[in-house]
Amino acid sequence: MKIDGNIFRDLLSVGIEHLKEAEPEINYINIFPVADRDTGSNMIRTLSSALLSSKKTGHLGEFLESMVLPLLEAAQGNAGLIISAYFISLAQSLRDFDRADESAFADAFSKASEDARTAISNPLDGTILSVMDAFAQGFMNGVKENEAFPDAFRRGLDSALHELENTRRILDVLREADLLDAGALGFVKILEGMMSQLMKISPKIEVQAIITDSGQTEEIKTNLQRFGDSIVVISANGLVKVHIHTPLPASVLRFLKDYGELVSVQNSSLSVSENQNE
Repeated sequence: MKIDGNIFRDLLSVGIEHLKEAEPEINYINIFPVADRDTGSNMIRTLSSALLSSKKTGHLGEFLESMVLPLLEAAQGNAGLIISAYFISLAQSLRDFDRADESAFADAFSKASEDARTAISNPLDGTILSVMDAFAQGFMNGVKENEAFPDAFRRGLDSALHELENTRRILDVLREADLLDAGALGFVKILEGMMSQLMKISPKIEVQAIITDSGQTEEIKTNLQRFGDSIVVISANGLVKVHIHTPLPASVLRFLKDYGELVSVQNSSLSVSENQNE
C-alpha cells in the first residue's frame, strides 16, 4: 500500500480529531516539564494550524512540505515544538515522493524520532520522545517482516502504547504522581486516530486460522473486534477455528499466537462490494 498526499492528509486530520477529544485529559495530566496544563492545547494549535494552511494535493512530498512553515510559525509549548520538529523531519525525508511505500515511511519515521530528540537540549526518556522512538521501531520491525503499511502501523502503535505505559515509571515526577507523560499520550492519540482511518480505507482480507485451544475463546472473540468484522470463533477437539474480515492480516496472526499455536492459515482478498456479514 502506498500513501499519497490526500491519504496522509486524511490520516492526520482524523489523528488531530482524536487528539482534540482527549484534550481535557492530556491537559489535566500535564505536570512535566512544567505543570501549566496546556500540552494538549499546544499540540492541537500547532497541528491544526499547519493542516489548515497546507496544500491540498495528491503529491505526498508537496503536501508535507506545505506544512513546514506553518508548523514553525504555529508551534507552541514544549510538546508543540517537539511535534513540529517531528513532522518537519517527515517532510524533509519524503519531499521527493509522490507516493511512499512502507519502506520509505519506516526510514522517515525513524529519522523523525531522531530529529525530534536532537531538537531538545536535554532529551529525556519516559517522555513523548520515547514513544516516538517506540513507534518508529515497531513500524520498522513490521516492514522488515514484509508487512503492508496498515499492519506495520498497527505494530508501531502497539509498541507506542506499551512505551506510553512505561512513562509512569521512568521520571520521578510522573512515578510519584502515577501519571502518564502528557505529550506521549497526545502523540499516541494522534496515532490511534490515524489507525482508525487506516482501518476504514484499507482493503480487507478474509483470514481463517486454526490454533490450539487454550480455553480463552470468548476473550479471543472480544479482542478480535479491534482488527475487523465478520468474526466467528469455534472451538472443538482441542482446536479453535477463527474467521475474520480484516485490513490487518499480519496483526491478527500475531494476536492469535498469544493464545495458541498456529496450526493452519488461509487468506483471501475480499471484493469491495462483498457483504461483510457473509
